[in-house]
Order: sequence, then structure tokens, then C-alpha cells
Amino acid sequence: MPTLSSRDRNQALQDSLEQFWCVARPVVQAAMAIHLTLLVVFALLDKPLMVCANVLSVAMYVGCLTALRRRRYRSASLLMSSEIVAHAWLATWQLGWDSNFHYYVLCILPIVIYNYRTAPKRHLLLVMGILVTLAGGYLLHPQAGLPPTAMQLFGTGNIISALLLLLYGTGASFHYSTKMQLDLLHSASHDSLTNLYNRRRILDRAANGQGITGSLILFDVDHFKHINDRFGHDCGDLVLQRIADVIRREVRQSDLAARWGGEEFLVLLPSATTSVAWTVAERIRQRLVEVTQPLERGPERVTATLAVCEIRDCEAFASALERADQALYLGKQQGRDRVMLAA
Repeated sequence: MPTLSSRDRNQALQDSLEQFWCVARPVVQAAMAIHLTLLVVFALLDKPLMVCANVLSVAMYVGCLTALRRRRYRSASLLMSSEIVAHAWLATWQLGWDSNFHYYVLCILPIVIYNYRTAPKRHLLLVMGILVTLAGGYLLHPQAGLPPTAMQLFGTGNIISALLLLLYGTGASFHYSTKMQLDLLHSASHDSLTNLYNRRRILDRAANGQGITGSLILFDVDHFKHINDRFGHDCGDLVLQRIADVIRREVRQSDLAARWGGEEFLVLLPSATTSVAWTVAERIRQRLVEVTQPLERGPERVTATLAVCEIRDCEAFASALERADQALYLGKQQGRDRVMLAA
């Protein structure tokens, strides 16, 4: 399996962090709003140390948001994680275990997982901070530093806020992971120019024994090299994209349309008879006249030679493809711009 260069790997990780923080940024904003609220509450409760702590926390979140705007994602991650651990530790020892400030340390788990995959020491330090805050606070169980009613309000509010932030952070992480997997699947199975399936996607499906009954259409754009040579490769790329648009409009939702290579395309029509595939192929051939209409500079007309082949019972996909290719070659010999039926 080919490996990425260190430059490509670093770029991939940077893109990964950017995508993560696009969905996780509201967590930072919510955390800063919570600390602004706590600053006012602690001032009313005459807790000067906690007031100073929350002033520092708000400043750290401002720095975190600034770092995010500058795309310094690891700095933002370190600022936020350090603030949460330090504030949870201080609040637990100042106000008591039952104030439930320790629950906030769980909110940094998605940050640790996604932002420090390549920094094991930093990763370990943050995990140790979480363990010390939770285990140390539980074992020593600091006594309440607030009246019972205030302690109940703090305990209830903190556990609700912490769990909501954790749920959002976990959901954002899941959304990001799912999106990344879908993007990877799309990149691996689609042609980047036409956004049709690529050869690999069709061959993988055939190898898995899926969708290889029915018919296929194999076709080649006539004199495509002439288009590239006379009008340039940019024009050639536009022609291929317009042909892909025609194919998408003419095939069924259940069909698989692929750029087979260069100027060659293939459409797999599961459960379709020869007559159905022939009708689709003929419609595609006739609609190719639309390809040059939006072009400012290009050939007057684009044509293609198409071959229709019904996949026989128990026939290998490669065998059907070979018969279609032979019919395609025969169609070119007979003058191109036609639909051929494979023998």
C-alpha cells in the first residue's frame, strides 16, 4: 500500500483539524458564555479567587477563538483543554466535589482524540489531568464551600451544562468522522473531472458479484484527440464534463455510469434488457448535440460510437466487456457516430 509523504501527511492532519474545529467552534463560544455567567455569579457570592479564575478563563477563550481564526488549531486545543482541566480542578477544591465542576473535564475528550494524534506526550498530559481531577477529587472529596441551596443549584447546572457540551462535542466528532469517511469513499470511487464513477468502482462491484446481470453500454468519443489538439485540453475537459451531464440525465437512478478511461465511458444497467439499453444508448448519442451549445470555443459537433452488450447468465463481467469492446471497434470501422450491438 502506498504511503503518504511527511508533507502530505501533515497537510492531511491540518485539513482534519480544520474540519473538526468548523463543527466544534460553538463549544468554545458556549464555554466562554458559561464562564462569563460564572464570573457574575461568583462576584455575587463574594468568591474573589473564583472571580479572578473566571476572568482568566474568559481571556483564554478569547485567545482560543483568536487562534482558531488564525488557523492555529493545536494552540487553540491546548488553550481550551488546559483551561477546562485547571478550572475544574480549582473549582472542585474551592467549592466542593458536589458542585460537579469535575464533569467539565469530560468535554475535552473529543479534543484530545482529534487534536493530539501526533503529539503523544501532550495527549498523555491532558489525559493525566483528567484522571487527577476526577480520581483525586473523588478520593479526597473536598467539603462544600457553598450553602446547601447554592451547592444544589451549582451541582445541577454544572452537570447539565457539562453533559450538553459533551453531547454536542461527541456529536460534532461523529459528524466530522462520518463526513470524512463519505468524502474518502467519494474520492476513491468517483472520477474527479466528471464526477461519474471511476473504473475501480465498477470493477469492485463486479468482483463482489453485485449488479453484473443486465446490460452495459460502452462508448468512446469520436476523434477526441482532434478536439484536444485543435481547441486545447481545457476545451476537451469541458466536453467530457458536458457528456457526463448528458449521461446523468439519460440513465436510471439504479444505473452506474462511469468514466472508463480518457474519453471512454461505461454505463452498467442492472436487470436491463438489450432493448432498454439500446434505447438509452441511442438517446445519449442523439443528446450529444447539446454538448457544444454552451461552449464559447470548441468543435461544432461531438459524436460518439456506442456498443450495447447484454450480460449473459453466469457470464463474467470481463467477458461481456470484451464483447462490447469488439462491437465498439467494429462501429468505428463502419464510420463512427452509431450504436452497435455486441455479438
